[in-house]
Parts: sequence; C-alpha cells; structure tokens
Amino acid sequence: MRLLRGRPRAGARARAEDATARAGSRRAPLTFAPPPAADASAGKKGGKAAKEDLEATVKERIAPRKRAPTEDTLGSPADFAEEPALSRRDLPRPRGRFTRVEAPRASFMELTRLTGKPVVEAAMEAADHRFALLRALSQRFNGARGELTQVDLENVLRDHGLMDAMVEKERRRCWTASPPSGAPPAAWPGPWA
Repeated sequence: MRLLRGRPRAGARARAEDATARAGSRRAPLTFAPPPAADASAGKKGGKAAKEDLEATVKERIAPRKRAPTEDTLGSPADFAEEPALSRRDLPRPRGRFTRVEAPRASFMELTRLTGKPVVEAAMEAADHRFALLRALSQRFNGARGELTQVDLENVLRDHGLMDAMVEKERRRCWTASPPSGAPPAAWPGPWA
C-alpha cells in the first residue's frame, strides 16, 4: 500500500530521523553534568547508599548558597556604637496632614462668668440632651479636676438658670419621640403608657 502512494518505507524512516535531528538542533544544550554512573558491584545495599548520595547532591543543588561575608558588609562594633538610636523626643514633629494639634482648653470657670452664658446657650441649641452638651463642651473646656464632668456642667447650667430649660427640652424630646423604625405603632406604647 505504501508503494501505491509513492512513498517507499525507507524514505519515511529517513524523513522521521531527519525531523528528529532538526528538532534536536533547536533544543537548548544541557548546562549541568549528568550524575556519575553507579557501581554495578555495589549490590542492593550499595544501591540505597547511592540513592542517598544522589538525594544529597540534589538537596545541595536546590539549597540556597551561603555567601561569605565581605569587609563591606561586616561593620565593626564601634560603627554601631557611634550611631545612637532615635528616641521619641528626637524625632521631628509631624507636618502637614499628619499634624494633630488639639485646641487649647479653657477652664470651665469661664463658663460660670456672664460672658460664658451665650456660649452655653449656643451649645444647648445644638445639643438634644445633657450628655451631648457635655460631649460638645468637653472639647473646649476643662473641668475642676481635669476633664469636664456632668456635675461641673450641671452646676454651670444652674448658675445661669438654664437647668430648667434643659430638663424641659429633654422632656419634650421624650414626649415627641417616634417609635423605633420598623415597629408598628401598636407595638410601641410610647412615653404615656
């Protein structure tokens, strides 16, 4: 049948060998030496030892190479002693958007004066209850013993006669409160119940 096609058998084999030779010339040359041939006289016990030696050489090839330290990379202990570590105080102050400067706080005694009443009234209009008022004023004023406390704030409100107005505002807020979102009106009795 091959003769009918016009291809002699020897020609096909020759073409196949020629193609293999061309493909071999395109391959990259081997860069490492093949392992040494094993001794035939070693036997089975020698085969295990040869296998262990082969594994050891593979591990050596795969393992990262250790570099010998040079004079440039090694520094004398005196070099390290000369460079002091930067302490927190020695670092420069942050600038730009990293700066965090708190406004200086005034004493709450300024709130007890007549000039402090408009400040307290303005803060009361913005705050819904005493806790919100305390949070707003504690950012600007210090208390008697450090932070502004609820007691200090209530004393200031009493001194200016604003305590009753604040209590009335809180009471109105409770009476006009709407039910929590999603709850039907019958499920939430409100403050009158």
